[in-house]
Amino acid sequence: MTSDSDPQLDEHLRAAPLPDGMLARLRRIADEPQWDEARIDTELQQVEMPAGFTQRLRELGSDLAADHQQDVVLNQVEIPWGLQARLKNIAAARPVFYGRRLAVAALLLLTLNLVQGALLTGAAWVGRPPAQALQRVVVDSQPLNLTARFTPIFESTAALPAVTPRPAPVRLSPDLVHDATQVSLAVWEPDPPGPAGTLFRELAAGFHPESDLLATRYGLLTSPYSSAVDLPDLEVASTPQPRGMEPPLTPGFDRRFLLKNWTHPVVVPALNRKLLDSPAPFSTGSDSFEAAERQMQQGRWPDPRQVRVEDFLAATSVGLDAPAAGRLKPQLNAAPGLFRPSAHALYASVQAGPQSTRQTPAAHLTLVIDISAAPGAAQRLQMVREAVAELFQYMNGRDRLSILLVEDEPRMIIEGASRLNASEVHFALAQAEPAVSPDLSAGLHRALLTADPIEEQHTLAKRVLLVTDGRSQIAPALSDKLCELMRLSAEAEGETHIVTIGSREFPTAAKLCQAGGGNLSAARNARDLRYAMLRVVTGDSPVIAAEVTAQIHFNPQRVIAYRMLGHESVALGGLLSGEASVEIRALESAGVLFEVWLRGDGEGQVARLETHWRDPQTGESQTATAVLRASQVATEFAKGPPALQQAVLSAQVAEVLRDSPFAGERDLTNVRAALHEHESQLRFYPGYERLRQLVDRLSTFRRMR
Repeated sequence: MTSDSDPQLDEHLRAAPLPDGMLARLRRIADEPQWDEARIDTELQQVEMPAGFTQRLRELGSDLAADHQQDVVLNQVEIPWGLQARLKNIAAARPVFYGRRLAVAALLLLTLNLVQGALLTGAAWVGRPPAQALQRVVVDSQPLNLTARFTPIFESTAALPAVTPRPAPVRLSPDLVHDATQVSLAVWEPDPPGPAGTLFRELAAGFHPESDLLATRYGLLTSPYSSAVDLPDLEVASTPQPRGMEPPLTPGFDRRFLLKNWTHPVVVPALNRKLLDSPAPFSTGSDSFEAAERQMQQGRWPDPRQVRVEDFLAATSVGLDAPAAGRLKPQLNAAPGLFRPSAHALYASVQAGPQSTRQTPAAHLTLVIDISAAPGAAQRLQMVREAVAELFQYMNGRDRLSILLVEDEPRMIIEGASRLNASEVHFALAQAEPAVSPDLSAGLHRALLTADPIEEQHTLAKRVLLVTDGRSQIAPALSDKLCELMRLSAEAEGETHIVTIGSREFPTAAKLCQAGGGNLSAARNARDLRYAMLRVVTGDSPVIAAEVTAQIHFNPQRVIAYRMLGHESVALGGLLSGEASVEIRALESAGVLFEVWLRGDGEGQVARLETHWRDPQTGESQTATAVLRASQVATEFAKGPPALQQAVLSAQVAEVLRDSPFAGERDLTNVRAALHEHESQLRFYPGYERLRQLVDRLSTFRRMR
């Protein structure tokens, strides 16, 4: 049964006209609440019925009855057979229809590709030149014609000289094995075979004269150099890393400028006195500078988003006057700007002294280099060269260094070098090449058994350090024998350490280090490798200051504005900042560069640097302060200390490479000219040479923007 809904009833009722005076009577009833129901009924009965109202009510009732009768009749009608199934098929037909259209489109695309491939194959086959038949070449070689008189070997037996018996080999007694340096042996070796003997030996080894004549005449036509050595490592996409200093939330610091340009804005302390104090975050990492060097060697322009000013400063830093052993010295230096004359360059830095203690007075380090000819091998070998070159400044007069290259046959290229032989070691390492098929087990065995050639060997601690890229493998049986040999060496106060470079892990490294009484560590760059070597040589940690933090305070009477170069934290909107502290190691320097705008001339303090750190030996907190006065500011850039000049040049190179808005219209051509202008003062520093090579090479590239 159906019935009118509420909207239909409302429509019917609203169509009925109101009787005359009904609205006024209803209002009067509402205004007289003392009326009872009887009076209300009486008043309503006096209302006249409109004309046709009763008839319309009767028609409405008849309509409702008719609707009910229709519902009864329709409910008795039977549903045709298969109607519900057809309705379901209609609902499911739409996805099938779209699926068929997609299948037809895929089939057409496949057919188009097949036709295109057939056309290309046919075109290549039609344009192919006809094959030439093999031709047989016959070389007519006449028999040899003797031009000299033939003389037999033996004309008479009387002319033969007497045969002198060969001396018997000398056999060593067990007592002489331990002091082989005092025994001179005459070892008998057989004479090299002649032409006939060489021929018979090669025939026995499988030589075929009819097929190997070219190899006999010209040798193997192969390259002795593996092309995979110059290939770079695969670049792995990484997640954003914590880097830089957390930007302050102080009003007056233009955080929007930082996030938009990836560069610290100019800070005006007059806007907020809290901006007079700024952190001075020191950095010792050089990842982005080394990445720029690798991209330069590959002929690519460095990625601007990966260039960081602080890494360029750390990689090319110039040391200042070293303090006493085990101490840390903060310093402040300033000079007029080289690239922005209106501003001054202020360099806040710390310099560490040498190690105060040394567990091993003198040591003989045998460095075993295991670098395979694989992608990235050239960069890893260069890392070893840089680390060894810088190791000599930490060695004392009695320390010795030997270097063994792991190849198919281990080769000792340096034996017992002192700090006076740095140039010879550098030349020998420059000739080294990555090994195509290194035999690591043989290299370690050779290093462990090599006799110490130093006369005072009984006073030198024997140390073996394996630097490996983790690609070489050692069989389990050989690994057990090496472990046993390392245990014997450890019992004789010898240690075996392993440092891995690259992304691969050496499978048996932990087992070998445990047997040799040494440590297992990883090095990401030349700095890490250098200090790993230093730790092995000295036996102590090279860390001079741990948890180093610094704060710089600017004098508002002298400083109008300043800007920090580098240490931007822009990942995740500045929420992913790096560590606030850093470790400073022996003879290491670190610094942060500011651009400052000074107010006029005069005396007084310009800035104050407060440095805090923890002594790793005692665990006590240490504090040191450095003050920069106006009279200490250099009058010319060229009169500033070399450390400040190098920092300004490195920072400008980084700002140009990263498209900093403060670089302006300057490019590498301007920076290159400035580098060569100050070459006389900086050419003796390794950091300057690395920066100059990078700029000279990149200046020849055509940058694609």
